[in-house]
Amino acid sequence: MSNVVHLRNCPSWCERHYDPDEPDGENLHFAEDETMRVAEDANPRRVGLARSDNLIAGQPHTSIVVDLGDGGHEMTVSQAAELARLILTQVARAIEE
Repeated sequence: MSNVVHLRNCPSWCERHYDPDEPDGENLHFAEDETMRVAEDANPRRVGLARSDNLIAGQPHTSIVVDLGDGGHEMTVSQAAELARLILTQVARAIEE
């Protein structure tokens, strides 16, 4: 982890960081991008994950951003957990067959 990331109190997986100009703006923590096929017959795509930390009406708010090379999809932490659970369920079902 770089000294800059450490000084910003980033999570250990943070590779890049975006600091907003305004004090209550969105801080973004970016994980290292991966390249993978997101569909069987598709070309490999860059897959990026990020965490957004900001204040909304004085309350901390964290969201997860999943980017499949199309600009990203922001979801709440609970929505991201539900998506992960659904994916793991389908993977387990596929392995059983």
